[in-house]
Amino acid sequence: MRFQRVDDWLAWLETLHPRAIDPGLERIGEVAARMGLNRPPVPVVTVAGTNGKGSTVAAITALAGAAGHSTGAYTSPHLLAFNERIAIDGEPVSDDRLLAAFDAIDRARGEVTLSYFEFATLAALWCFREAGCDLWVLEVGLGGRLDATNVLAPTVAVITSVGLDHTEWLGEDREAIGTEKAGILRPGTPLVLADPDPPASVLAAAAAQDCPVERIGETFRAVTATPGADHWRYEDASDALDAIPRPDCMPAALLANPAAAVAALRRLGDGWLPDTATAAAVLGAATAPARFQRLERAVPWYVDVAHNYDGARALGERLRAGAGPGRTHAVFAIMSRKDAGGVVAALHDAVDVWHVLALDDPSARRSEDLIALIREAGGRVGRCAPVDTLMRELDGSLGPGDRVIAFGSFRVAEDVLRAHRRLLP
Repeated sequence: MRFQRVDDWLAWLETLHPRAIDPGLERIGEVAARMGLNRPPVPVVTVAGTNGKGSTVAAITALAGAAGHSTGAYTSPHLLAFNERIAIDGEPVSDDRLLAAFDAIDRARGEVTLSYFEFATLAALWCFREAGCDLWVLEVGLGGRLDATNVLAPTVAVITSVGLDHTEWLGEDREAIGTEKAGILRPGTPLVLADPDPPASVLAAAAAQDCPVERIGETFRAVTATPGADHWRYEDASDALDAIPRPDCMPAALLANPAAAVAALRRLGDGWLPDTATAAAVLGAATAPARFQRLERAVPWYVDVAHNYDGARALGERLRAGAGPGRTHAVFAIMSRKDAGGVVAALHDAVDVWHVLALDDPSARRSEDLIALIREAGGRVGRCAPVDTLMRELDGSLGPGDRVIAFGSFRVAEDVLRAHRRLLP
């Protein structure tokens, strides 16, 4: 074995391939074939989209698990440890299993260089096979057509919302981005669409390949009795799930993701969903980390990975719906390549005070630029400081009814979650 520690493997993987992002399926396809990973013996659900992928994967695996099936889930990026990317029955894989996977890939690849993400994807497939998982659920990392996860043909494909993100790789408008995301389809592959207004390019790709389409608002629905109802209902032509808990003022638009999870499992056939009462309870509890995740501190802190306009708009809706008598404080940073202006605009009337998180990351937007942008949008700027300082000061100075929402990138979520652990009494 080349290395005995996961961290040493990961450091080496950063150097193995000359480009950190190098879309294409030739390299991973060759190694997957050598390892016998290119034809899984069980169903595969592939989830693409701009926002909502992680939540949809979490719902699919939780439901299938409650029905008695062993599940493997591959998601990215991780927050605190690489092992989070590869979960078996809801639990991150062990270091020992990861080491064995990395070694098997290294031996099989020969002279083929693999990117970090390609190596990670193969590790997930290897772990799922070795664990005997009944269902493999893959979250697309970037786009779909050339993403490493597309090395496998899905049994069912899911596309969540389609918005503007990663435009430097995927195209400048929703139609171009939709084409990339629809690249996960194969002839006849059932497609579940959680976007109520999908790009025409997605529908055209499905029609060209004779893919049966399940579409939110048409063949399946997420129904709420009133805008502020604390429960919702899943409906399709032949079934319904009632009284599904709706946690933390989840916007109606986001209910499309757990609804799509139900529709995807129904497309797999009988036996993939638990009984209706269990399914409703599972859907009410299923969530991915850092998706409006509450941290119990002196005042409520919430962590969310919203990092583009559509994600921020959904977050703003959630904040406005749950607004109380106090003030909402934002702890915010964002990567340079993201639409910081659009994110701030989407939340300008949901945040009372903005605190800029000084991230130790060269890819992050400069703090002084964010301060200027927030002020130009009419926002009130509080502190600009590292996470430990912000967490201590806000915990000590905010009053009853106040709350904090930390968002803007996975790096923000990571910083806040790590600080939360460090600063627990």
